[in-house]
Amino acid sequence: MEIGSRFGRLTVTSDRVEGRVEVVCDCGTTKWVYAYNLNGGRTLSCGCAPRKRRCGPPKPYKRSPKSATKVRWGNIKARCSDPSHHAYRYYGGRGITVCDRWMSFEAFLEDMGLPPAGMSIDRIDNDGPYAPDNCRWAPMADQAWNKRNTTRITHDGVTLALDEWSRRTGIPVRVLRERIKRHWSEADLLTTPYDETRWRVELAPKG
Repeated sequence: MEIGSRFGRLTVTSDRVEGRVEVVCDCGTTKWVYAYNLNGGRTLSCGCAPRKRRCGPPKPYKRSPKSATKVRWGNIKARCSDPSHHAYRYYGGRGITVCDRWMSFEAFLEDMGLPPAGMSIDRIDNDGPYAPDNCRWAPMADQAWNKRNTTRITHDGVTLALDEWSRRTGIPVRVLRERIKRHWSEADLLTTPYDETRWRVELAPKG
């Protein structure tokens, strides 16, 4: 499901998070809904209009790139300044702000341009504001790295997220997490061979 996809009166404005996506209704209301309800045709509006039986395929609709970008800009401002927004506590609630210049959509568009396909806005400093020198268009994978709760490990001068170390070493993430809980050194948890048949034994506390 891509940003900009259209379902009835709803347009998708975010990537999927725990099975839900953010949508904006034709009436201007923004909300989060389950993706399977959109795909199944069970959710077609924010509730502002009665559900109508389809007599055929929906009429094609495509929001202009500039209009879609303006929706994203509006969501940025809302989650930083509107306490009723579902994500406010993660943004405005912890001090994340939008710079004065970006109170104007035209200024935001001039600084950021239209987003490349498949990319969302990302703050380079996760504790910093939405501002020209702290924002970029980035793939969701890069944004996951930037989250505060991403586990990072440094070994031999290389710092990577836990899932990347898992891919490089072949050690499952669940095992790496268990090793961390048992206070293994970073070198041991990445270099100790992993044996699926003995993984619970090998996770016994070291020393």
